[in-house]
Amino acid sequence: MNCELLKRVMPLAMVLVLILGQPATALAYVGPGAGLSIIGSLLSFFAAIIVGIFGFLWFPVRRLLRKRKQARERKAQAKVAAPGAQPEEPAAEDAGQSEGGA
Repeated sequence: MNCELLKRVMPLAMVLVLILGQPATALAYVGPGAGLSIIGSLLSFFAAIIVGIFGFLWFPVRRLLRKRKQARERKAQAKVAAPGAQPEEPAAEDAGQSEGGA
């Protein structure tokens, strides 16, 4: 019974000691140069985390959208190329570019 009470009271006592052991005021001064540096560093850190998460999530979504678009294009081409239909001839502009145009 005594051991159970100790297991319950000990963590609370440790937290109480840590809280009461902190000074009431730090009496510290952070100048404008150091303060702006800290703020800039924190903003950069959080921006890097957000951009990293966005990149990690965006590329799979982009790949999924690209696959859907390609599937729709294939489906549209399959509808156009019905059985017995003549294949389309490339336009004169396309033929000129593929032969040697820039």
